[in-house]
Amino acid sequence: MAGAPKDPSLRDKFATEFVAAHPQCCSIVKSEALGSSLLADLFGFKYFLVRVVYALSNEQIEQAPSDGNFYEVYVEVSSCGTAMHTHGQRLKEWPQDAGRLY
Repeated sequence: MAGAPKDPSLRDKFATEFVAAHPQCCSIVKSEALGSSLLADLFGFKYFLVRVVYALSNEQIEQAPSDGNFYEVYVEVSSCGTAMHTHGQRLKEWPQDAGRLY
């Protein structure tokens, strides 16, 4: 992520400030097809699908410049805040719907 500190102890503060400064970067996907189902919720397997879109750092872009300057990642987060699975892709353009709640 562009501007992210190398020191891990500073990353939480950076992430909080980044989201505050870029309110359209993140959203929680609310559709059942992508989030936990009612049945999973009833058995205690509730999770939320969080979408994050951000600009890559210059170093990341230089590694594969033709793949795009942005990254979109989906993170499955438990109700306790634990990240369980992630999947993402590089993008050539900022998505027009980034930040929109589904």
